[in-house]
This record gives sequence, structure tokens and C-alpha cells, in this order.
Amino acid sequence: MHAELSAKGVPFYGPPENYVWNARCAYFTDPDDTLWELYAWLDGGPGDYHDEQP
Repeated sequence: MHAELSAKGVPFYGPPENYVWNARCAYFTDPDDTLWELYAWLDGGPGDYHDEQP
């Protein structure tokens, strides 16, 4: 979805990144300056990000 929207000119704050809550996310704003988040769970689902990370 990130690649498709980027190709249509949607300006993202950066490329998708992996976060400690076991999701891959990317952020952008619409013309009204509303912040949007695209995310997908990584393998294993949401899990418990409060657990100590390796």
C-alpha cells in the first residue's frame, strides 16, 4: 500500500518501519492535515510488546 500511495504522490513521513509492538507502520497526512497510519502485524501477531526484546 505504501508503494502504491507513494507512486500517486502521497507524501509519507518516511518509509515503513518495524516497531516494538510487532507491527510495520508508515505515516502520512491528508490535505486536511489529518495524520494517518498504515500498519500491518508482523509474523506472530500483536504479541506483548512489554516483554523484553532480544
